[in-house]
Amino acid sequence: MLRWLRVHFPVEHIPSERYQEADYLICGDFGYRHESFRGVKIFTTGENHAPNLCDYDYCLTHEWAENDRCLRFPYWQTVLLCWSVYRERLQQPRPALTVEMLRAQKRDFCAFVCRNAACRKRNRFVRRLSARRTVHCAGPLMNNIGGILPPGCEAKWDYVSKHLFCVCYENESHPGYQTEKILDAFMARSIPIYWGSPTVTEEFNPKAFVNAHDFRSDAELIDYLLELAQDEERMVAMLNEPIFRDPQVVEKAEARLVAFFEKIFRRGPGAVRRSRLQRIHAVLMRFYGHGFFRTLRRISRAIRGKKNNNLVN
Repeated sequence: MLRWLRVHFPVEHIPSERYQEADYLICGDFGYRHESFRGVKIFTTGENHAPNLCDYDYCLTHEWAENDRCLRFPYWQTVLLCWSVYRERLQQPRPALTVEMLRAQKRDFCAFVCRNAACRKRNRFVRRLSARRTVHCAGPLMNNIGGILPPGCEAKWDYVSKHLFCVCYENESHPGYQTEKILDAFMARSIPIYWGSPTVTEEFNPKAFVNAHDFRSDAELIDYLLELAQDEERMVAMLNEPIFRDPQVVEKAEARLVAFFEKIFRRGPGAVRRSRLQRIHAVLMRFYGHGFFRTLRRISRAIRGKKNNNLVN
């Protein structure tokens, strides 16, 4: 984000240890240091966390509801704008793929690269798919290739590009919550198997990926994938489809983000005033609402997931 801001605005970066000297602070909701900051706080996150306007002045959020202080700007758009390699590759016209070219590549069936084991639905789907056809798990989670891919996007894209499909399940499902996972599959020119935001087709071309939300069960989805893997013409058609519904998605996203920060900088510090009651509410929500009750929800999901696993096994 800092590199992007420097391109569009004359900003000066202050080291994190001196953050109290800044006029503006761009931060997430991990940790507690930002609570003592008295300047303008701008919330951003790659997680499925809702913004708290009692604690932040402005928010970049994946939520569809926008207002004067919140801009819908999901994490995949942040990656697309702030990482030039994504932007350059996804904006370039992709050469047409043919059936003969796909055959010559001799791709394996499916890749899965992940380290976070918290999503039981994702873990369960990969296990069930692996029982029907080999899934190459190249990350720390469920690794079965004899080693973990080296860090870096290029290594991941190169590995995924050798497969027809790539499992792109988010950590959680929530309308609008979309990270870079589906972008990574497109970067590798593999067909994403996506689960996460039920509204993903509002921004991504539904003909370019397999949407798990369209299927009633994992079994139905897996049957479809095995059938699709036998139809080279349909797969080539999907791989040749445009990625986004709107071909001007990058330019429009950048224009919206520039306008949002222009408004923030034009208003300056002190434009948004949070009362003492709002500040107390924010702290209580962090220590009790966000911390304690979120832990209880995770324990509850873990218990339900364990029961479901026992039923499946």
